[in-house]
Amino acid sequence: MITLISIIFSYIYFKLDITQNKIFAVPCSLFIIMYSLSFDCLGWEDLESVCFQYARPKFGFQAYLLLFITIISFGIGISSLKFVKIKTTNLNTHYNTHKLSKIYYYFAFFSIAAFIINITRVFLNGGLGLIFINPREYEATFGANFLVNYFYFLNVPALCVYLYLRNQNIKLKYGIIINVILLSISFFHGIKFTIFDTILYPTIFYYLLRKNSSIKPIAIVFSILITIFILFSVFVRGGTDKSPLLSVASYIFPNYYNLAYNIEQSPVQFGQITSLFLPDKIPNPTNEIAIGEPVSGFALNESYNMYTSLFTVYYAFNFFGPLFYLVIFIIQYYFYLKRNQSILSLFISTYLYFCLIFSFYFYAYTKFKNVYYVLIFILIHYICKHKLTTNINKINI
Repeated sequence: MITLISIIFSYIYFKLDITQNKIFAVPCSLFIIMYSLSFDCLGWEDLESVCFQYARPKFGFQAYLLLFITIISFGIGISSLKFVKIKTTNLNTHYNTHKLSKIYYYFAFFSIAAFIINITRVFLNGGLGLIFINPREYEATFGANFLVNYFYFLNVPALCVYLYLRNQNIKLKYGIIINVILLSISFFHGIKFTIFDTILYPTIFYYLLRKNSSIKPIAIVFSILITIFILFSVFVRGGTDKSPLLSVASYIFPNYYNLAYNIEQSPVQFGQITSLFLPDKIPNPTNEIAIGEPVSGFALNESYNMYTSLFTVYYAFNFFGPLFYLVIFIIQYYFYLKRNQSILSLFISTYLYFCLIFSFYFYAYTKFKNVYYVLIFILIHYICKHKLTTNINKINI
């Protein structure tokens, strides 16, 4: 029943979303439909046996209240954007494409070199078979060196820079071969999100770069990612006893169940505001002054300890937390309108879209790796920008 309500609201979101690419309707619809399904799937014995090993939420009034506040907040946020006035011009940043090309090759080189270092460490400490025997140990072995790991992550900005140059009809020698390698090496990290990042970031980047309102590319990529996730769950994470449907459900729904349990165990949570802005690697200065203690660790099942983005906004503003998405929407709308003015604005718009899509899983805005990518594009912007020029017909909206 709740899922039906969420589908109706999803239709409303699409009607209200004034952006050409439906950058709010798509992720918000995914979020509330999955949120509602998590409640409607209560009673699925196989799912419950997977999720509720150590504890179980009561799914009382508070859990349903937060769901409906979130649904309404998304609707208010999307509908209010038509009243937000943001001036845009055709004042665009011009870049030195020769420098951008060199950055592409440098990033590709550093990423592939870092991969070779990491995979060599794996071969010296158990071999590739370790990913099937002990995935966690493989993951830790591959990414043991923090600095090398972040050179390895340069494959994502390299792919985005390539797409930016190709959109300007600039060909890069051996680009296709290099891109295949940059994509392929992401499969060796042992972490699903490394694959998701490598596929989704460039896809969203290109989706926002091209003047194309079709969501077909996003739908195709999501289908590919779901397939990868199912194969990863079955062959790497030991999910052979699960059906594909259960593999997907047991990855998504526990996030909402953990959130419900957290709220029921500690309903008074307020004041953890800096967690909304500080990267997760930086110590949080408001830990000592925040009201209430969130439930941490492995509350329901040690394999599923994520809480969705609602955990972060709830811990900051309690039941008013979902209203914080209005602030996020305005910021995202601003960079969406500015996306064609610079590669930096385009990537920030991509980053914000990526984070909103993964709101069902965690608060991605302050994940250090995502912040790192933004810092990389700030560097690219200031190294490669040429000058600001205005076309003959200047338009102010």
